[in-house]
Amino acid sequence: MKKIFFIVSVFAVLFFISCENDNIDFNTASDEKVNQVLKLKGESQRITYKLLSSNEKFNVWKKHLNNELNKDIYSSSQKEYIKNVINLLDEEFFYENVTAQKLKKNKEIIYGLRQVGFKYFNKQELGNLIASLNGNLSLSVYQKAVPPLGSCNCNHVNDWCVWGSSCFGTPYCGYSSSGCGDLWQDPCTGICVRN
Repeated sequence: MKKIFFIVSVFAVLFFISCENDNIDFNTASDEKVNQVLKLKGESQRITYKLLSSNEKFNVWKKHLNNELNKDIYSSSQKEYIKNVINLLDEEFFYENVTAQKLKKNKEIIYGLRQVGFKYFNKQELGNLIASLNGNLSLSVYQKAVPPLGSCNCNHVNDWCVWGSSCFGTPYCGYSSSGCGDLWQDPCTGICVRN
């Protein structure tokens, strides 16, 4: 409940700040939302992300990938891969209602990005780029198959759970239609459980 209150508070503050000025700069307000989402972690980040427009979601991923690109930890081929991901992304990837044909095309592109990515990164590294917004893929991992009630944090088909765990589809977590998998395009259908 505290997390939801925090998220609502963040958006309320952003709304009131933007309303104080008659000349509202929507790009600045949108940039502030993007920065706030990137600062959050875990379930709060996923919930807040889902409230964004498709353009803001696109900008969140673009900024995340550009932040990663600016780090001095990657080889030239890894940086080239990140640039290619940035160049392939567009706002349409994040539209809520797309045709089945467009959805299939997006999934094929994302699947291709993942397959090529494994040539340059291990699972943890690639997951930090394309399945995590804060560069830290460490999802909550539960010891038992029945976790405490909460939001699902993984997709049991497109599983990015950390080594030694896997995504367990369960009715004990709150399902969501997106927010997991590559670029958070897949539904969240389970929780990471230690193998």
